[in-house]
Amino acid sequence: MSDALFASIAVKMMCDIISRYHLPDFQAAAFAGNAGLESAGFRILQEIKPTVAGSKGGYGFFQWTGPRRRAFFAWCKAETANPSSYQANLGFMFHELDGEYHRVLSIVRPTKTIEAATEAVMRIYLAPGIPHEADRVAYARRALAAYHAEPAQGAVS
Repeated sequence: MSDALFASIAVKMMCDIISRYHLPDFQAAAFAGNAGLESAGFRILQEIKPTVAGSKGGYGFFQWTGPRRRAFFAWCKAETANPSSYQANLGFMFHELDGEYHRVLSIVRPTKTIEAATEAVMRIYLAPGIPHEADRVAYARRALAAYHAEPAQGAVS
């Protein structure tokens, strides 16, 4: 896994989430960590071995599947966004969090730890078939460490 690729995208994602939703850094890291796990450190957007035989599988930072995958591609088409771009993946997440998945933020906001925030994002926003929760938390911790390693990020939280 490319630490540099993961760190650069995770930090950018966290900054954008903090700016938009005014979450503390560890809660923003929960989103970046979940996305990192789902996309193998932001390296793989198309699910390699879909768990549903014959399906297209998940796509994107969050491995959207089924109706959400179709909604993602429809949103990208309407926004003239490249589905593999950072802007499309983050934009669609914002679209969902501002719309149908608005409840996610109300469940994440009261969390007090990176573990609880990561679990809330996993459970409410993603609902994966196989949780891999410890790996998600590890990615979230890596995202938070990368965020704090960026000199310009010290004042943002």
